[in-house]
Amino acid sequence: PTANDEPPIYLSIFEDLFKKTKAFIFNTPEEKDFLVRKFAVDCSCSDIVGMGIEFDPLCLGANESSLQVPSNYVLYAGRIDESKGCKELFEFWGKYKKNATNDLSLVLIGRTQMDVPDRKDIVHLGFVGEKDKFRVMAKANCLIMPSLYESLSIVIMESWLCGRPVLVNAKCNVLTGQCRRSNGGLWYENYDEFSAALDFILANEDMGQKMAFCGKK
Repeated sequence: PTANDEPPIYLSIFEDLFKKTKAFIFNTPEEKDFLVRKFAVDCSCSDIVGMGIEFDPLCLGANESSLQVPSNYVLYAGRIDESKGCKELFEFWGKYKKNATNDLSLVLIGRTQMDVPDRKDIVHLGFVGEKDKFRVMAKANCLIMPSLYESLSIVIMESWLCGRPVLVNAKCNVLTGQCRRSNGGLWYENYDEFSAALDFILANEDMGQKMAFCGKK
């Protein structure tokens, strides 16, 4: 059902839908737990299957991308939208850079559905192809996923395949669950935790490879 705890699922139409459903395929344990709590669904015929990721590691060794990216950056990949947590990400980023002494930039990949701050340390590449996406991911210090609403995050699994750790919004149980099970990332509930976790990742250069190996198990 790709369900998550956001306003549309509280519409009355879903009460009847989930009661009539005879079998479920869930993306994550957190998705299953939410639906059991919300609708008391019958899980006697169900399974948690996740999903596969198509990834050709050879693309990382192919010709360099023509995209102009900074030498030192963290990455956000996906729809640039307030509902994806981007407003808070931009607020946290501005606060972080006021106190930071590094030359770190925030690179964005994806289509915009909100204004992107006009800052030298924020680089918006727009929509890019799959190969370019993985190349940019592989060179990032980490991927940041600020979304509150996910049933499964594909992009953080892609980041792990590129050998990069992730930093996710702890208010999303799905994202923290994925990180806990894979040992592939850190999470934050507020700005102070965001700043501390990001500094920790930047100070531990080998963290990405260790986390990515665990994430591939």
